Amino acid sequence: ETTAAHPIMIVSSALATITGLIGKRMLMPKGVFHQDLHTNLWFLNVADSGLFKSTALRAGSGIAYERTKEVNNKIKEYTEALRHEKNNDRKLEISEAILKAKGRSVMLPTKITGEAFIERLSIQDGGVMLLNEFGAWLLNFEKQHNVDFKGMLTEFYDVPDSFEYATKTQGTYILEKPCFSICG
Repeated sequence: ETTAAHPIMIVSSALATITGLIGKRMLMPKGVFHQDLHTNLWFLNVADSGLFKSTALRAGSGIAYERTKEVNNKIKEYTEALRHEKNNDRKLEISEAILKAKGRSVMLPTKITGEAFIERLSIQDGGVMLLNEFGAWLLNFEKQHNVDFKGMLTEFYDVPDSFEYATKTQGTYILEKPCFSICG
């Protein structure tokens, strides 16, 4: 099946998806380059309206959408089971299964707070943010509850060895080599 979208936009989406799948499980070690090179790729496709940017994004990232659909169906199934479960031990097992299923997802949510993003990265080895509307995504950083998110993303680009995020109510999250890709 073909599309009128430019092949470079499709390839950028495919590469971001592949690196999102790989996450932090693979890297080019220091010595080959002056530092460890991780698989995080950040692409921004700039084109006039009507040039099929969203189509290209979806065409190149089909694997991510398929995996996400599978994961979401599993989470719905577990959530329904959790709603009807009476046994507390079984409820705990189901809750852990939900968390494990979320960790299998490739796509990272695009409408998310910085704090929720940290929580999500703590259970995933990587992932990809696929942004249909980059401008709308940027506006998310202007919200009062999300002002530190842009700074966190900037810090993540270099894939620090470790990143600690502490909150009063949710405790502390420690991310080891947070690595993800972005394509918009």
